Order: sequence, then structure tokens, then C-alpha cells
Amino acid sequence: MLGRVKSKVVVAFDSDRASGTKKVVATLGMPNLASKSVFVKPNFNTADPAPGSTHTDTLRTMIQMIKESRQKRIIVGDRSGPAKTSKVFQEKGVFTLSKELGFECLVLD
Repeated sequence: MLGRVKSKVVVAFDSDRASGTKKVVATLGMPNLASKSVFVKPNFNTADPAPGSTHTDTLRTMIQMIKESRQKRIIVGDRSGPAKTSKVFQEKGVFTLSKELGFECLVLD
């Protein structure tokens, strides 16, 4: 038998994705990430626009917030399907974003 797990669900209604993302993280709290390697797993089954996949503005905001914590490294990884993950990363601009913000990409195909 599984024990009960306490969890929170937060919904932010905001016309600005970055602002909405910050509100959600502020409500849930950010763990101490100092000197840690952080793996970020977006939802990139396909390159479809949000809500079919994680919006680039949401990913950008999360990476920027993580970087403020003085982490050791950030890795963004996913496995898409049915599309090839590298193609989805390219179409969503993840490779370009990684160069801009300084994180690693991991294609889990």
C-alpha cells in the first residue's frame, strides 16, 4: 500500500508567461540548488505550440530562476515522440536558448 503524499497544485492566470511562471515558483518555493547539478525536463513530445508542449518563455524563465541559485550546472533533457527529439529541440529553439543562457541539452532518444 502506498502512503499518502501531500502535494500542491498551483495555477497562475497571467497574460505574461514569465510573470506567471515566477508566481507559481514563488508559491511552491524553490529548493536550495546551490552547487548542485539541476536536470530540467520540459514537455516536448512534439514541437506543437503550448499547451501541446512547454512554451519557450516558460523554459527560459525557469532556467533564469535556476541560474540565480548559483547551481553547478543545468541540463535540459527530454525524449520526444513520435518526432525525433533533436528536431523538436531545434524547432522549439532549445539549442539556441542553451547557447544564450548557458545550459546543456540532453537528447534522450
